Parts: sequence; structure tokens; C-alpha cells
Amino acid sequence: MTDSIPVIDIGPALAGAPGALDRTAHLLRHACEEIGFLAIVDHGVPPKILADGFAAAAASSASSLCVTRS
Repeated sequence: MTDSIPVIDIGPALAGAPGALDRTAHLLRHACEEIGFLAIVDHGVPPKILADGFAAAAASSASSLCVTRS
């Protein structure tokens, strides 16, 4: 068991580094199967798009139109 969420750098796999795709796949599988959470870095998504996505999610969650099913 781990006390932290794994941070997986996918940059080498995206760049085509030898062995990186298999290593990244192993790390992703382990994180999903054993921990259930992960963070991905060096993915190439611009910070503005990430910030806009988080802002939209927060606005949606705060919306009075948001309905929770029970």
C-alpha cells in the first residue's frame, strides 16, 4: 500500500523513447489496479485548457441545475 497518488510521466512514451511505452503501460496498470488514482504529467495539454476544464467542472458542480440521483 502507498501513502501517495502515483505521478506518471508519459512524456517519454509520447516522444517514442525506447521501452517507454511498455514502462508507462506497466505504471498505469499498477496505479489503476492497485491504487485507484493517478496523476499524469508531461502530457502536452496546455495549462490554459486544463484551467478552463477545472473551472467548468467547478461551475457545473455549483450550478443549481446540477441534480444528484440517489
